[in-house]
Amino acid sequence: MRSDRLIALTLPCLALFFCISCGDGKPNPEMEAQHQSRTGGLNSKVDPIQNFLNMIRAYNDSNLEDLLDAYSIDTFWQAPCAQRPPVRGNKIVVRQIVAFKVKLPESSITVRRIFGKGDMVVAQVVMNAVQRWDAQGIQKQKPVEMGCEMLYVVEADANGKLKATLLYVDPSTTQKQLGLVYGEAPPVPAKPKGEPEKVTGPAEAGIEDLAGKVFDLWGKSDYDEFEKMTASGFRYRDMRYGTSWDFARLKADDVEKKSVMSERIFKVEQVIAAGSYALVRYTMEAKYAVGSGEDKKIVPIAIHGADVLEFRDGKLVQIEAYRSEMELNSQISDVETTGPDASVSPNK
Repeated sequence: MRSDRLIALTLPCLALFFCISCGDGKPNPEMEAQHQSRTGGLNSKVDPIQNFLNMIRAYNDSNLEDLLDAYSIDTFWQAPCAQRPPVRGNKIVVRQIVAFKVKLPESSITVRRIFGKGDMVVAQVVMNAVQRWDAQGIQKQKPVEMGCEMLYVVEADANGKLKATLLYVDPSTTQKQLGLVYGEAPPVPAKPKGEPEKVTGPAEAGIEDLAGKVFDLWGKSDYDEFEKMTASGFRYRDMRYGTSWDFARLKADDVEKKSVMSERIFKVEQVIAAGSYALVRYTMEAKYAVGSGEDKKIVPIAIHGADVLEFRDGKLVQIEAYRSEMELNSQISDVETTGPDASVSPNK
């Protein structure tokens, strides 16, 4: 069955589900009472963390009513690494989420860790799915398991509804798993078991400043001072590939990158801390060398990232990094490096 036929068959089922959930449009006191009991009512305050967890559960259950209810009417949704305009409005956002679910009906999202401060929520999640169709809509002989780590940064409105959502994920992770792009396929992350780690208490003293200092030293390549901030057993985890490095390996990789990347700086845009964790959103800007010899071109790049830092007794225990290989490739893939008319156009 081809993909267009699959969607044509699946969408009416979703529409039917929506009609069953919403009824005929006439008030139903019993259903309304049940809904308000579950969600807290339209105008009451909902805990932002709980509302986010409700949204994830609604996605997994294909519950369109609760999915729509989780977002504010004028919600804003964007994946910074995708370099695409944001999506605005709860109905449009939910429509795109439903479209994703249609393409991957056997997909689920599991929250691994969630923490917040005030109206800000940070959620580290794992997406797992089974793909049974190829790009032409033909059923695969052997289904492909796929999955990736993702990071949500969410701002809630006065009622706790999701007002602004930023999703950090590298699309090339699942594309490699499906064989759609070149490169070794990253391992599929295991689905977390049990309840997510939930951190709601105040941040440990000084964590926000320490987190900012990490990126200042890292940007300056001041490895000696950077290492002094780390605890014994420090690990750097690249969430795209499932790798885990000690400080020496992180430094070696960083030094190696200098052969093609110079003038790197981290522009920190936001720090959200709770308990022993701090989320740092940033843009990494640098000059990237493409080609070699006379054909080498220098390309300005800007990579969006978000890292979760864990501290213990004022020392950095772990960094979990969310960046996009696809975002980098999109900025350097359209660079002409041969011939007299070689030019640079990083934003294809």
